[in-house]
Amino acid sequence: RTRIAYQEVSAKMLYLEQEINKAKGHVNSLEVMLGAKIELSDIESKLDKTDFWKVRDELNKQIKNALDQISALESSHRTVGEEVSALVSQTDEFTVQQRHLAKAMKKLERDLEDMTDNFHRSQTDMAQKRSNNGLDEAAINKIRGNIFDIQEQQSKFQQNLDSLEQDSKNKDKFLENINIEIKELQEVKVDKDYVQQQLAGKVDQGSIINKVERDHFDACVRDLDENIQNILQKIDGTEAFTNQKMTTLEGIIGTKVDHDDLKEIHAYIDQRFKTFKPKVQQKQRAEETAAGTKKQLIKNCNCISCDRPVEMTTGGDEIVTLPYYQALPGVKSMRPINTFDLQTLRQHMHQTLTQGSNRQRFELSQERSRLQKELLQLCGVRDLDEFAVSATNRACGGEHTLIEQNRRNPTKNPNGAREDGCYGERQLETEVRGRDGHIYKGRLQSAHLPDIR
Repeated sequence: RTRIAYQEVSAKMLYLEQEINKAKGHVNSLEVMLGAKIELSDIESKLDKTDFWKVRDELNKQIKNALDQISALESSHRTVGEEVSALVSQTDEFTVQQRHLAKAMKKLERDLEDMTDNFHRSQTDMAQKRSNNGLDEAAINKIRGNIFDIQEQQSKFQQNLDSLEQDSKNKDKFLENINIEIKELQEVKVDKDYVQQQLAGKVDQGSIINKVERDHFDACVRDLDENIQNILQKIDGTEAFTNQKMTTLEGIIGTKVDHDDLKEIHAYIDQRFKTFKPKVQQKQRAEETAAGTKKQLIKNCNCISCDRPVEMTTGGDEIVTLPYYQALPGVKSMRPINTFDLQTLRQHMHQTLTQGSNRQRFELSQERSRLQKELLQLCGVRDLDEFAVSATNRACGGEHTLIEQNRRNPTKNPNGAREDGCYGERQLETEVRGRDGHIYKGRLQSAHLPDIR
């Protein structure tokens, strides 16, 4: 059995060496295939193809996967080498044990032969002794002890043979696993150093990124040429249009009269206007009793409070005593309800305009223009300038917004009193010159009594 197991182990080792040689041949074939791959000059001559970028990405992915597989295979190769070395050492130990076992078996055979000879001799001696009616008890006991020792040694040898057989089975399984791993190495094994050397001569990704495709460059040049031609045509058309307008303007200016020639005509017209008498009489303005206005009184009169001479004329323009504030512009816009909404909207627009991409800003401007058009259609205006036009003639803000209700309308009766005949009709006021020469206010008396309701 030991000889058979040793022959099987040696056969497995030979098969393992053959598989390793096959793996080396496969690696050499992979080296030849890598040498036949595309070089840097070929890639640079084909940079104008659009599929190059996809191929480059796929090659990068395949190279990364190959490097990962190579590292994994190297680790597995190291483990397999260690296991093979351990197996070789175990086979050496197994051969030594086989030699010792063979020697022990030979010795056991010689001992058995000697024992059988002794047994036959003892039988003959016993037969002789029986014939002589005498027994050698000491010799019989010695023979029995030798037989028991031989049986014990035989049982030990049998146990050793069983253990060796089990070890040979385990080694067979281990060799089968090694064969499976060797097959995997034959399929995917590549030398990492050689692959890195081959990749060092290939094209660099950074140099490819910095290059420009010829088709794209030619298209850009064609577009630039077309734009230049269009600009030159527009310049020529504008120059012709300008020359035409200049000729028409020169013709129009030629038909005009000189400014120096018109001076005499202007002087004559001014002189004639001065000689004209005003025939249109201005209509006297009606009297008004609006709050905050004063009428100009008669000339050369004195003030009734301080008795100082004042120059006032009747029928002139009213003097406004209330301060005038410019009206706030009317607004027709759909603004947020409160300040928080307005601030949130401004912040969102600012973030979009500053942090957003060009596409987002373009979409935001398109959406803003669309909303402005819808707002103009809803408000019934043509453009945004009409939003600033005030909707009413009344000014926003001013002191009239701070006046109390009873002081705002002095003509109305406070406390809800009726304006009826109980208080009499409104009487007309007039200026009265006293005997002392001062001007006083007076009222015209009515010819009839007021109605009583």
